Parts: sequence; structure tokens; C-alpha cells
Amino acid sequence: MIRQLIRHDCLENDILLFLRTKTDGPYMFLGFLKYLDHDRDRENPVHFHWQILEFDAEKDYESMPGLKLKPVPGSSAGGDVTEQEHPEQRLVPTPAPLPASSGSGVAISTADFRRPPIDYEERDRKNRKLGKIGEELVFASKRSEQIKAGRKDLADRVEMVCRTLGESAGYDIRSFDKHSGEEIHLEVKTTSGPLTTPFFMSSAEVEYAKSCAHRYKICRVYAYSAEAKDIWFFEIDKPTEALDFTPVSFRVRCK
Repeated sequence: MIRQLIRHDCLENDILLFLRTKTDGPYMFLGFLKYLDHDRDRENPVHFHWQILEFDAEKDYESMPGLKLKPVPGSSAGGDVTEQEHPEQRLVPTPAPLPASSGSGVAISTADFRRPPIDYEERDRKNRKLGKIGEELVFASKRSEQIKAGRKDLADRVEMVCRTLGESAGYDIRSFDKHSGEEIHLEVKTTSGPLTTPFFMSSAEVEYAKSCAHRYKICRVYAYSAEAKDIWFFEIDKPTEALDFTPVSFRVRCK
């Protein structure tokens, strides 16, 4: 069972968290869970680190006696995105996560509980806003990187093609190798969750990643918070080889 929990895939199976703070108290549903990591040195019990998916920041969780919430450093409580209040924010490179162990997740069946309704329009609005912030951060970082390397000529050519050419370009930022001057195409993926948070790519983005693999990279910005000065990111070379892709939607037509 412990191995199944460690290998849990939130895209395949649901784990639901119900909590009560007193033995005879009522349970509160906190959300669906995603495995992040666990403490390999502690047993009986094993200590897990879970992420609550679709966390409802408006819900009064602290109405439960003895329950206090506090934001995780480097993340925004509730995942909300606000306007950048600190324009001096900078990107800080971090190592990419190690590949996770493969395996089947925990199959939990329930006919009496369903995922709460999602405001897709509001979620899309927040995602677009967060994506725009990530693109701006990467654009500024790449220009600064070229200038520090003494390549102002390349810095002046760094381009936010997602604005100048639109989505048809197949990537977000045109940058350059500061040594060879070779052109690099960056797709920016930004989330407020931790570095293991899944992100989405369209079929067009995946096809472009395959066709231009020699110059294509994903710039993964994660744990974004408007209050943080340092924003973490890592780059993924040859993403179609390095990442695990799970189909989540289908185009359907009548026969």
C-alpha cells in the first residue's frame, strides 16, 4: 500500500482527504490529493507530503477547532495570481526533478462523492495571467543573461514571439546561446505549485517540440508567488524524450 501511495498518479486515480481535529468532531472535505514526496528516514508511520488539488482559498477551513493554515514558502496560498507588486523579481535556476517511479495508483471508488464544480472560465483567466507573468520573467532573464555575457547584440534580438507572432509561432521566447549565438526556442510553462506540478501542452506545442527538437526547450517556472523576490525555474532539453505525456482530452466527431 505504501508503494502504491508513493506511485500515485493523480491523473489516473483520486485520493480524497477528509479531516477532523477532534475524535468525536465532524469531518471536513479538504480536497483531492497529489503525491509530492515522502520522508525516507521516518517510518511507523511514513510521513507523506501531499498537494491539495483545486484548493479553495475562500473556504473557511479554520472554522474547525485546532486547524491553522499557513502558506508554504515560495508558493501562494490558494494559488491565486495577482499583479506583480515587485517588478524586481528575478528567475533563479534550480535542478530539474528526478524521474518518478512508475506504477499503478490507488483505485478509490465512491458513488456518493463527486469532485466539486470547477469554474473553468475563472481558472483559465488565472492561468493566462500566470502564463503572461512567466513569459515576461523569462524574457527579462534571457536578455539580462546575454548582457552579462557581453552579448548585447544577442540581447537586442531576444524576442517574445508569443506577443509579436502569436500562438502560431509554436513557442514563446526566441533566445540565443550566449557562446555560439545559435537560436533557441523556449516554451514557458508557469505554475504556482511545486516543481513536480503537472502542466499542460497542446497537441500543436507537442508537434512543434518534436519538429524543432534541436533548438527547442521548455522553461519550467514553478512555485510562483507575487510576494516572492526570487522565482524558481529549470530548463528541459528535448522534452518529448525527457517527459511523460498523458492524454487528457480527445477531439470527437460523428462518424
